[in-house]
Amino acid sequence: MVAREGISNNRRRLLGPFRLDFLGLLANTYFAGQGVERDLLEAAKWMRKAAEQGVPEAQLQFGNYCANGVGVIQSTEEAIRWYRKAGIQGLLEARRILREIYQEPEPPPEAYQEFVQAVRERADRGDIDAQFRFGMAYYLGTGVNQDYSEAVKWFRPTAEQGQSRAQLFLGLCHEEVTSAISTSR
Repeated sequence: MVAREGISNNRRRLLGPFRLDFLGLLANTYFAGQGVERDLLEAAKWMRKAAEQGVPEAQLQFGNYCANGVGVIQSTEEAIRWYRKAGIQGLLEARRILREIYQEPEPPPEAYQEFVQAVRERADRGDIDAQFRFGMAYYLGTGVNQDYSEAVKWFRPTAEQGQSRAQLFLGLCHEEVTSAISTSR
């Protein structure tokens, strides 16, 4: 077993650049008790930190923690809040869970408003991942009206920096617009 103090000292060193994937890994380590004593409170603490940094998989997982009372007080309302955050970032599993909760084909548009605003703020500050996610919101019409021109505006700077997903969706937007123009003639 690794001593808790050893992880604490290593944590400070490794979190210098605040590696988000490390936070989720640390949470899963405590959850499973791999190399450390199983500690659901610690697992929830670290999963929440990753979720708060905008990692969609961590938001989904922390939503599951909240839904089931794993290391936190059980709260369906709090679980929904985290599922919505993951859903707006395109995590299909989170959207599926929300559809089950709402028993609707899609959650109501207002479910995405605060998250669209948060992603927009990060995108405006130049966060490449947020720019891609905001482009996806416009591409899919998630929380905003579907608008390929707006999607292109957000995909382009990300694609120019080499992100292959943005390049793909930039091409798909071009294809959609070209197809729409040719069918309207």
